[in-house]
Amino acid sequence: MKIALRVCDPQGVQRSPRLTSGVLFHETINCVVLSKQRAMAIKECSEERYDEMLGVLPPTVWVGKGFLVGEPHDHRKCKITGKTAPTYAAFFAAFGRYYEGDPTTVNEFVVFNVNDLP
Repeated sequence: MKIALRVCDPQGVQRSPRLTSGVLFHETINCVVLSKQRAMAIKECSEERYDEMLGVLPPTVWVGKGFLVGEPHDHRKCKITGKTAPTYAAFFAAFGRYYEGDPTTVNEFVVFNVNDLP
């Protein structure tokens, strides 16, 4: 399998290839984030999974509707602020059920409405 890559900054702006940290990329690196083009995917999970992830690390954010796991998953452009921000695994507890969502930024998590859960 061949992968087409291009060198770019975190916003996806293409840059010319250059020597970085002693490594010359012969290919280019594609850092376009696909998740900004789709809504957060949320699936139901068990209470045990929710509790396990809550105990893995201190949460980055923990509010009544859920929490973000304390270690960033990635960085991408936030859908709320438009700035590059870390994303975290999202977990929700609502209506007596538990949910796991795609990595999201703190701002996206805070404004998320639990009535939009599946």
